[in-house]
Amino acid sequence: MRPYVRPLIVCFSAFALASLFSYAAIAFTEPEPNQPDKRFGIGGGIEHATTSLPLSPEGKAAAAFARAKAEAAGGAPEKLMALATMHLLGIGTEPSEAEAVRLHQLGAEKGHARSQYMFGRELIMGMGVKKDPAAGLAWIRKATTQQNEEAEYYLHTAYRDGVGVKKDEATAREWLLKAAEHGQHDARVDIAEEILISNDNERYKAVVTWVRPGAMEGHPKSCHVMSFVYHAGIGVKKDLIESIAWRLVMINAEEEVDSEKYRHNYDALSVEDQAAVEKRAKELCGERNYKSAFARDPAELETERQNYVRTKLKAEAGDLEAQFELSRLLEDGKGTKANDEEAVRWLRRSAEKGFAESQYGLALHLAHGEGVTPDPKEAYVWFLKAALQGHAYAERAVGLCLQDGEGVKADQVEGKKWILRAAEHGQPQAQWEIGCDYYGKHPDLASDAIAARWFRKSAEQLDPRALISLGICYNFGRGVPKNKIEGIAWMAIGRYDDEQKIVVDRFVDECTEEELIKVNKRAEILKKECRDKFMATVNKNVEK
Repeated sequence: MRPYVRPLIVCFSAFALASLFSYAAIAFTEPEPNQPDKRFGIGGGIEHATTSLPLSPEGKAAAAFARAKAEAAGGAPEKLMALATMHLLGIGTEPSEAEAVRLHQLGAEKGHARSQYMFGRELIMGMGVKKDPAAGLAWIRKATTQQNEEAEYYLHTAYRDGVGVKKDEATAREWLLKAAEHGQHDARVDIAEEILISNDNERYKAVVTWVRPGAMEGHPKSCHVMSFVYHAGIGVKKDLIESIAWRLVMINAEEEVDSEKYRHNYDALSVEDQAAVEKRAKELCGERNYKSAFARDPAELETERQNYVRTKLKAEAGDLEAQFELSRLLEDGKGTKANDEEAVRWLRRSAEKGFAESQYGLALHLAHGEGVTPDPKEAYVWFLKAALQGHAYAERAVGLCLQDGEGVKADQVEGKKWILRAAEHGQPQAQWEIGCDYYGKHPDLASDAIAARWFRKSAEQLDPRALISLGICYNFGRGVPKNKIEGIAWMAIGRYDDEQKIVVDRFVDECTEEELIKVNKRAEILKKECRDKFMATVNKNVEK
């Protein structure tokens, strides 16, 4: 899909999408015509053998397309819009930007405001038609004469950014207010955010007034604002249940949102409050389908509770491994309410008996002040105790403490030795860091080869920084043979934060469609190889 297709699709009017999905709903749910009624033994002959089979999803999509095409033949602009959408998305037919544009133009010439807006956007972007920004802007202006809110909002952004017109903030503001008044959800969110940013106490109550209609329709940005104001108590009574419920509605409506970054707020709730959040989120979705991003099966929760009870009994009997496991259950709130203070108490009990995992875990709590008063010096002591037992993560932690002077006198040389030791024991972050030590600003045959080897060891454990670094090595032929496909394939298998995504996207955007197909195939192979290697290591450790 071209980079500009997604925002264009998002801009489709509710009417057009409603028309499209009504076709799909009819095609996918209504009974097939002329089906034999088997309850009464009718139509059992061989001539009915094919009609007794239900259509495949592809067949249903094709039937929906055929129906939409027949209805659009009458020339009704709404029907033309629905058919254009099916051409653009490739529902029941091959995707065709050119055909979608042709249908939008027909509707535009008949005076249909939404078609005028769509055709104008396509001319401006050169999507399925020769690029003509001036003509496109003219069509968008025609749509605004009919108070089309999407066209009004487009003119707001055009004047705000000076795209195709002279930059004019006053005119941009006028179009923003018109779009918001006519119900354009993004425009309403913009105004709500202005109020929040300006700290205008007298207008805080207006925020919900602006965004609630869009939020009730599942507009993600509007849901986000609703979640924020209820979380902070801005213009409304502070209500954590309502806030998280709106967050779930937003996640439910937004395909590409990273739901995991919101999980901690949900997990911190009691079981009763989670149930209340789920109930409220479902109510807010109304008749739209709702699937929770976080709700868990009651049977799974009961299994966790029973596991917690068994683990605690073993821990109380003196089992060091159980004491460590119990601390993790308390940290994560699995089978019980999360309690960092209690987790630290159990970690200390097993750490004092020499259990390396607990020594490392206790050190982390002391270093970060989670469930205990921060104490860098004691944290270093426990890191060192675990490291001396060969705990790779503790070895790296000791190295970092020595390098940064955290809880111990700084010693760069000794710190590097510990990080190298951790890398040799398979710690992925340490492996990446050692690789960086060898990868200089300028190519060096020997050093680059060493760097690439360390990057690969870390990348095979899916460390995101290492995946990018190894990908760069392949892209520029440093330490490995130059291979663009191999490099981007390594990058493609990672999970990244926002800054890392920007780096990866720069390389991906330079690929052709053919190259991306090769990248995807190679990435699947690499992912399997990494997974198999990881499982082999796990099994080897279990056998030990």
